[in-house]
Amino acid sequence: KEPLVSPLKPVEDTADRWLKGLEGWLRVCPFVAAERASGTWEGHCAPEQLRFLSYVVEDRFPRGNISRPLRICQVGFNAGHSAAALLGAAPKGSVLLSIDLALHDYTRPAAGMLERLASEDGKTHILLAGSSEEMLPKFARIPFDLIFIDGNHSEKAARIDLDFALNLVAEEGLVLLDHVFTDMSESIGPTKAWVGAVQKGMVKQVSWHSCCSRHGIAIGQSLLPRICSGEKK
Repeated sequence: KEPLVSPLKPVEDTADRWLKGLEGWLRVCPFVAAERASGTWEGHCAPEQLRFLSYVVEDRFPRGNISRPLRICQVGFNAGHSAAALLGAAPKGSVLLSIDLALHDYTRPAAGMLERLASEDGKTHILLAGSSEEMLPKFARIPFDLIFIDGNHSEKAARIDLDFALNLVAEEGLVLLDHVFTDMSESIGPTKAWVGAVQKGMVKQVSWHSCCSRHGIAIGQSLLPRICSGEKK
């Protein structure tokens, strides 16, 4: 099945409800207020990008055509917006594993908020605080259905995250890399990592989404054998 026909397709409103709840909590979170005042608050995906992430889950893994929950992994949690968009659109029983350095005071409380929302809907969110370079290899036995990368934007870090993701994703799964082919300086590293992987025959690009020149998500399928036995043969 070819994914991603139209990013404007309406998706299940669970993700929207989660995002509204998360935004309401962030508005009153003292840690967020303090970091916004000090200028250390980090941004997050644009609303259009968040809707697209939900759409990817809905379009690629429609509830009527899947008999099991999804296994999702993301590199970079920050305040939880992309996590809410991804897991909110997934079937009940799905699990999202988020890896983040958790350097911001608001990250762990935001993860707690998302864990409560997920639990109420029969899903699970887990935040692992640490380096993706150290964490990702620990999950070689799990064939993830979808992996979203929005972590360190340096070329080296993006390449390492992408290499691991392409080895971990399931046979028919998707790998998404944020900040690819945009006008922003933070796009240089991820774009070089993505283009390099395509040129080396590591990933097949199946789509790319951008709502404006500042944002871009590359979507691909791995062409590598999984490091976990029993998958890509």
